[in-house]
Amino acid sequence: MKLLLISDAWMPQVNGVVTTLVELVRELKKIGLQVTVVHPGLFKTRPCPGYAGIDLAVKPAKQLAALMVSENFDAVHIATDSSRLVRSNSPGIGSATRSSQSQS
Repeated sequence: MKLLLISDAWMPQVNGVVTTLVELVRELKKIGLQVTVVHPGLFKTRPCPGYAGIDLAVKPAKQLAALMVSENFDAVHIATDSSRLVRSNSPGIGSATRSSQSQS
């Protein structure tokens, strides 16, 4: 099974969310899942106002949509408490979702 994990919190941040996600990925891989993690560090970023050490992805929609279509993931988990990383109405995201659903 191929899982896409999308998060706005990932290494090098050190906090409970990152620790939990890193452990989750480690355990999922142990049971044979292929896990791809998408995080802000894969894109052009800018600092999050008011939160030192937190970077936000700048316009990741096209790259993310291309990844979602090309890899044909079995499941997508979005681990974020905000819509700053992914918005369902972002250009490309809806079409990537529709494309993958129509291939089922």
